Amino acid sequence: MVRKSPKTVGVTNAVLLQHLQGMRYALETRLDSLEKRMGGVEKHLGGLDSRMGGLESRMTAGFTEVHGHLGKIDAALQRLYVHRTSMLGRIEKLEETVGVA
Repeated sequence: MVRKSPKTVGVTNAVLLQHLQGMRYALETRLDSLEKRMGGVEKHLGGLDSRMGGLESRMTAGFTEVHGHLGKIDAALQRLYVHRTSMLGRIEKLEETVGVA
């Protein structure tokens, strides 16, 4: 008894071409989707850059304002120190006059 091999459908050039065309279409579709998402990401990054620039300018203005206030505070502390020193001298003179010391 001679066995016959079952008939198999061979892979033809047409089948390979259809398969490659399907893969190409799927790849193009995914690339288009990726390009759209990248455009959205770039737009979002542009907005972030703009907001960061605004934040930087506000921080610079804030630091300048704080520095100005620190200068005023330093001047006030210097005046207070001078006044304190003057008051201590007056108190010593009063104590000498009254005879407390």
